[in-house]
Amino acid sequence: MVSLLLGLCVEAGISKPVPRKPRTSTGATQRKPRLPAQKQANPRGTPQRNFGSQVPPALAGILSGLPLEGESWTKARRDEFVAMFETVLDFCVPVVTDQPDMEHPQ
Repeated sequence: MVSLLLGLCVEAGISKPVPRKPRTSTGATQRKPRLPAQKQANPRGTPQRNFGSQVPPALAGILSGLPLEGESWTKARRDEFVAMFETVLDFCVPVVTDQPDMEHPQ
């Protein structure tokens, strides 16, 4: 993803090409053992929440950014979250205006 972003910036004339470093192999890579799903932490260090398979992954990712019970956030952070959630929700579940609403018939 980083390579894509850098390439797009170069194509748009925003930045100059960045020389790539050759990859070197250091032998066998060691992986950290994975924690059970309920104990994994996201990059913020807070426990991940399980929203089930019914929630699109993009929305589950955003929901994991909610403050945990007992925590708070600033109004500015809340407004950013709401704007981002709305955008991702519209992406995951497109709004269609020409279909009748089956759950709430008139």
